[in-house]
Amino acid sequence: MSEYWMRARDRRGPMTALVLLVGYAMVVLTGAMGLMVVTGLAEPLPLIPLLATVLVANGLAFGWRLAMRFAFTAREYGFGEGLRAVLRLPLVNVISIIAGRRAVMAYIRTLRGAAAASDKTEHDYHPTEARLIGPVRR
Repeated sequence: MSEYWMRARDRRGPMTALVLLVGYAMVVLTGAMGLMVVTGLAEPLPLIPLLATVLVANGLAFGWRLAMRFAFTAREYGFGEGLRAVLRLPLVNVISIIAGRRAVMAYIRTLRGAAAASDKTEHDYHPTEARLIGPVRR
């Protein structure tokens, strides 16, 4: 049973990337629809009360997430970094989408019989030994 749980957790990253991608596509489509309504090319769609409630709850949760991201970053690194942490959120999400796609593609390659490949950063020395040998001079 625990193996199934771990496999499900392992697929969480690519699934999150897919949800982010769909979310950003919905934002773009909503903006395009808004432009069409403003220019008179389309009629606004009626919002049912349940959808309006879900959208408000989602907006509040997003605002809370941004506030916490700002607060914790600003507490450690200052007000300016707190603001930059909030502004970096779309970039972080794009990187997550790209990494999720890459992970899915690597998984598909292993299903087709390719050996599992791992990305490794090359180091001249182990990072824990950095204090022992001093700064690296090149």
